[in-house]
Amino acid sequence: ADEDVEDEILDNVKDAIERYEPRAQLLNVKVVARPDQNSIAVTIEFKVINTEEIVSLTTSVNRLR
Repeated sequence: ADEDVEDEILDNVKDAIERYEPRAQLLNVKVVARPDQNSIAVTIEFKVINTEEIVSLTTSVNRLR
């Protein structure tokens, strides 16, 4: 079940960045479910278009209830 959620989030993040952020060239997206913490960690790595800058962003999504 966790793998299905991870895959769905991964696909949604990739789709959103490719569709709505033309300044970013997506390099990698990693999604890790942490059920013991009721959270999901998402790491996005991208290159800023027309630069050599590579950015890595990690965030967590936590369930509140």
